[in-house]
Amino acid sequence: MEEIEKLRSYLDEIDRELLGLLIKRMKIVRRIASIKKRHNMPIIDKKREEEVYANVTRIASKQDLDSYQIKSIFHEILLLSKRIQNEVLEQ
Repeated sequence: MEEIEKLRSYLDEIDRELLGLLIKRMKIVRRIASIKKRHNMPIIDKKREEEVYANVTRIASKQDLDSYQIKSIFHEILLLSKRIQNEVLEQ
């Protein structure tokens, strides 16, 4: 079906955009880690994590997305962020 292929092509483009945004996010995470390293700050900031979860679940709820699933996606993003920050601290 041509219509499905066209829609899948749009999804592929969105996936590329999402990856691009994740790459940008991780570059910022590296910069934050460098600052934390210079100031002997811990990687984990529970207050900030809770802010991120609150923000994304609020937005998800307003868009009729499953806030539990969105929080789960962002949990993985934050795990990746912490791993990258740990790598920077070990350098």
